[in-house]
Amino acid sequence: MKLKYTSKKKRYTLTILLSIVLTLLLAPIYTNNHISGSILETRLNNVARIDIFNAGTAHNRIEILETNPHIFVQYPNWCRYNNGQCTMLEAMAHYKWNAYTVKFKIIHDGLITIGFRGPDKAFKNARFPIIVDYKNILLNNNVISSSSVKTWHDAPYNYSFQAKNGDIISVSFKTRRHHLRLSDFLDIYQLNFHLLFCIFIISFLISYKLVQYISRFKITEKTSVADIIFICIFFILLVFPMTYIHKDAWLSDENRGANQYIPLFANHHFNLQYGPQLESWFNDHFNGRRQLMRLNTRIQKMNRVISNKLAIFDTHTNWIFNKSQTNQIVFPDYNQPLLDSLENFHQFLSKNGISFYLFIVPSKTDVYAKYVPGYKKIPPIQNEEQINFLQKNASFPVIFPLDELIKGADKDFVFFKTEHHWTEWGAYIGYKSLVEEIQKDFNIVSLTSENDYTIFYDNRVRGDWDRQFGKGQTFQIMNLPYSAKKLLDTTYKYYTPKKEIYPQITDIPHYKTKIFNNTEKNIAPLKVFLAGTSMNENLLQFLPYSFREVLYYRLNNVQNISYQDGFKIKAHYENDILKHKPDIFILSINSENIPELLNLMKD
Repeated sequence: MKLKYTSKKKRYTLTILLSIVLTLLLAPIYTNNHISGSILETRLNNVARIDIFNAGTAHNRIEILETNPHIFVQYPNWCRYNNGQCTMLEAMAHYKWNAYTVKFKIIHDGLITIGFRGPDKAFKNARFPIIVDYKNILLNNNVISSSSVKTWHDAPYNYSFQAKNGDIISVSFKTRRHHLRLSDFLDIYQLNFHLLFCIFIISFLISYKLVQYISRFKITEKTSVADIIFICIFFILLVFPMTYIHKDAWLSDENRGANQYIPLFANHHFNLQYGPQLESWFNDHFNGRRQLMRLNTRIQKMNRVISNKLAIFDTHTNWIFNKSQTNQIVFPDYNQPLLDSLENFHQFLSKNGISFYLFIVPSKTDVYAKYVPGYKKIPPIQNEEQINFLQKNASFPVIFPLDELIKGADKDFVFFKTEHHWTEWGAYIGYKSLVEEIQKDFNIVSLTSENDYTIFYDNRVRGDWDRQFGKGQTFQIMNLPYSAKKLLDTTYKYYTPKKEIYPQITDIPHYKTKIFNNTEKNIAPLKVFLAGTSMNENLLQFLPYSFREVLYYRLNNVQNISYQDGFKIKAHYENDILKHKPDIFILSINSENIPELLNLMKD
């Protein structure tokens, strides 16, 4: 017996229902912040969170004197920094407005920041909004905000002010759980209507074809049942990668920033590169990507040499080299434009009485090319032509300590085997070359001696911003299941200052800085503005001990600044340079970063 085809009306009804379901499943593509979970959690939430941070020294804090009975006070360990610590308050948030008052005492002079926000909730390691409303915010009975403001954990309402040791501060406010508004879809969930329309149309076409295809089957025949099962599985597998789009801006397993989503329509213009940009963004964010990467590396592990688009690893010697070290891009001749860019930057500094030094850290392959697997051809020295041209023609000092590092490599490792950074021993050699050049212009500058440090050896790797020991960043991007005991088969020389200078650290959108103040009496009374890449993290084990103040501005891996834009120093940091009025400006980069110096003076 043959089944009749379903009626056209039923087919269209089913098509529309399937289209809606599929569009909702793909919500992570056209909205941000896990919209379904966010709305549900916001409706059920009963917690409002207030963070109070006293910034100054490591001993800066506040002391709670009085609170309402329904406020829970915490002093979390994660909120203790070298420049202060914070107190976290959690108040009950109901459907209607509730009023609260908190009175506290300032311990040590500092900058007080009060952050009104929602609780911290995440789905698959991606934090999403739980919205909390605040109004009638008063500080010592002075009105800070009378109108209602909606906040969540990553979008707080912050108020900052200077306070003295012993000051008594009273903060009053009203809070409630958020009532959903149409505007939330734009400013909180960032709904992209153009993309929503496109996805619904595509969903409708896919659903229509699927319903039409299935309606033609003869359900009574076994072959038809198998075909239906196959088609259903096929479409499930097709949709699965889109069912969850993670929001991570940094791919920790690969030690690189993820490609960000760029809209089809932006700034009233049509994006002609939307297709490849969408593909790059999806490839970095689809559901199951991490598991597929790990499966791929397990298969590769069967070979002696494991490579991917990011790094190459010799499992017999445990030497790892990243892409920028082994796949140098050959640019057309740009020596003169490169020099012009640097000279223009030098003129800008000279007009403001600032001495300029260009410090180029050699590539790992410049010293250890013999350990790169034999089939990989690499240039003898990264960007050698450009470096030689600058050293011959620049009106400012260009320091490139390759010979010193090669000589130092005879005594100990100057680069880590499992990471692209130089070791602290290598950084110390580079530091001496840099300061010896500066001493030609400033003879009051002195070199810090190895005797000023406690020297120790460790087989773990420490080379970047957070100063944590690990297996090595370049190894992490291989995403390999590999034991630390087998991998870390050698030891490296480390330095701990006997009189350590703790920096004031900032890591926020558009700024990533460390500020070192040296209070020693006999130190050179000079201010240094250091800008550059991650090679400076180990260099900063030594440089602050030769100058009164070192202001370090990281150029890469800065929140909300792309890699290329990070080197537009004049555009981003001109005001900071003029404000700090340094005596010396050091631009310290890797030799692989030399092409980016064309961007120094660009807007």
